[in-house]
Amino acid sequence: MIALLKCNGCENETMMPFVHKHQELAGKLKEKADMQSTDKDFATLEEIRGVETLLRRVVKQKKLFSRDAANDEERDLLQRLLLVRLYLKYPLRNEYATLKITSCPTDAKYTGNWICTRPYKVILNDYKTSNKYGHKEYELPPDRLAARVVRSSQSGYLLNCKKCAASPITGPYFNHYLSNIFMETINKRIGSSAIRKAHVTDMYKDAPRDALGEAAAAGWRRRVVEAPQKRSVVLRADLRAVTRPEELTHGRHAVHTAA
Repeated sequence: MIALLKCNGCENETMMPFVHKHQELAGKLKEKADMQSTDKDFATLEEIRGVETLLRRVVKQKKLFSRDAANDEERDLLQRLLLVRLYLKYPLRNEYATLKITSCPTDAKYTGNWICTRPYKVILNDYKTSNKYGHKEYELPPDRLAARVVRSSQSGYLLNCKKCAASPITGPYFNHYLSNIFMETINKRIGSSAIRKAHVTDMYKDAPRDALGEAAAAGWRRRVVEAPQKRSVVLRADLRAVTRPEELTHGRHAVHTAA
């Protein structure tokens, strides 16, 4: 309605009742979304770190930091810990499911997504915003865990099904696998999108503008929304903002978009 009035050259005085109603409804929608997000589909970064701590303790109890996995159960435990650690360090989308193993960085320079073992790093060429950000490399610290997971793979991919090291985890099953890690530990069905939101909320709640730089570094499409109720920042990477700043005629809106 607001867009139609603007196209017809209506005066601001005529449009303002509609603008105010738009803002009111948008606020209610955001408030409802915030309330829903605190249930099963949202976790704080502290909760995600807690899952890493939980898994690390189990791995330590089984002495898997000093030996290779003896069965599928142990192999999957190491894999889960590595995946959570990767998301804590680099909250990508679902690209971890596409990582193929290589020891030669030059092979991974132009196409495909890889985990390189000399030295250990994640290399991305094919991802959602690759047209804008291009080739990306993410250094990994020296870690015996990554080496053990790589050695246990029989498929050539980093992540493999629990009952078969020769079957990589790909496509929709990856979402199920990732959310199950959190469902079995903190009873929340968390995916990569929720992890990304948790990162931005935790790191940039007091400086929303700075979150744009982090978005670029992670190869995200940048859309930062300041939630009015919690005064926190969440990343809307694949969702349209509830309100549209171009439809408002007064003041600056809390949605900043780029690329």
